[in-house]
Amino acid sequence: MARSKRILFTFDPRSHQNLRELTGVGGFPSASDAVRDALRVARALQDQARQGFTEVVVRNPVTQQEKTMVLPWSGLPPSFDEQEEVAERTEPQFSPAKEAARE
Repeated sequence: MARSKRILFTFDPRSHQNLRELTGVGGFPSASDAVRDALRVARALQDQARQGFTEVVVRNPVTQQEKTMVLPWSGLPPSFDEQEEVAERTEPQFSPAKEAARE
């Protein structure tokens, strides 16, 4: 099991109320569980934004109503791994056959 670290957060009253509501409505056993889950969701959305996605569409399966949420991180630069991948795709590749054809 991974070691846990104790971290102290300071919340303004409104943010603290939001955290308490998130904890209760989400059925989390503690505020730390709610924060941990919120961080996972934020990370997943940031990863999608880094890949160029700018919106998330949610659908109510009962009413079929859809809503579109705009990701606030749509201007994020690609992660380091993605930058390497893009560089590999865009770098000119040396081709002996093409060089021979030029001569």
